[in-house]
Amino acid sequence: MGLIIFNDEQTLIQNEVKKFVKDKLSPIADEIDKKEKFPEEIITTLTELGLMTIMVPEDYKGAGLDCTSLCIAAEELSKECASIGLVMVVNNCLVGYALSRYGTQFQKTQYLNSLSDGVIGGYGFCPEINNPERLLKSEKKGGNFVLSRGNGFILNGAVAEFILFSNFQEKKFLLFPKQAGLKLKNQYILGMRSAGIVRFEFNQIEVPETSSFSFDNKVFDLAYIGFSAVGLGIARAALDSAIKYAKERKQFGRPICEFPMVQELITKMKIAVETSRLLVYESAKCFDNNEDSSLIANITRVYVTETAVLCGLNAIQVYGGYGYTKDYPVERYLRDAKTLQVLLGQPYLAKSLIAKEILL
Repeated sequence: MGLIIFNDEQTLIQNEVKKFVKDKLSPIADEIDKKEKFPEEIITTLTELGLMTIMVPEDYKGAGLDCTSLCIAAEELSKECASIGLVMVVNNCLVGYALSRYGTQFQKTQYLNSLSDGVIGGYGFCPEINNPERLLKSEKKGGNFVLSRGNGFILNGAVAEFILFSNFQEKKFLLFPKQAGLKLKNQYILGMRSAGIVRFEFNQIEVPETSSFSFDNKVFDLAYIGFSAVGLGIARAALDSAIKYAKERKQFGRPICEFPMVQELITKMKIAVETSRLLVYESAKCFDNNEDSSLIANITRVYVTETAVLCGLNAIQVYGGYGYTKDYPVERYLRDAKTLQVLLGQPYLAKSLIAKEILL
């Protein structure tokens, strides 16, 4: 609609990602979802294009680009395959950025450089933050941490060679390679089935105290913006599919796009998608300008993920009974959207943060 203007470098990134999506990703998107297959060959190509380290500083062999560039890439990738967009966002935001902003010099040298060589990092978290029995439990023993309890998920866990675990109670990340005592199990999940999300449990893992480093909310501001860009891609895909189908499908001798009910469904989707796009790139601009982005990042996260779910549901309604079958991609869009909505915490938690910032 012309409301968002990218600079020449960002436009180049957008065009390159679109070309990659058309040539490499589109032919396999449905297949890897149905087979729940992590597409290592696609991730290798993304690494070669510099997209897996798009926000890693150039000193550590990354592209050294900004949040806006990350969102452009995530949106275009996720429009075709949200799982791939999610893998890229996790590797950049919750691994690469976290290390470059908060990690020690040793950790940066050891792990950041490896990301540009094709190593994938994972992010581990316990979704039940209000359940003490599920949270990561760590105790100091000499110069080490002993991790004796923890149950949750690892994003990118199927192929990650090292993992950052978040300990929200102490505002610390724990960073270490995969090792014995870390039980991983493939998890059958609603959506994002080719993103390599696995379950984990700890069993008396001992890691050096130097493996930990503190963090603040800035890393999650970035992650929420990146996840929102993934949601925007899903919403756009659902909208485009609904429009195309409504123009082609005929009932009672005319295209269903002429029916008022279908027009209302698609109009609501279009309004929400364009609003979401403005929110995503305004959030990215705030982050790039080093402004306080906490409030807008949470607002964007809530609105855009709700939009993605809305567009998935509406697209299925436009398709009718066919929308529930795997012969068409709209059921995948809805599954991916709902999974994305809860991955970094339930929406009510984000709404609670918004309320605290504006009311307390």
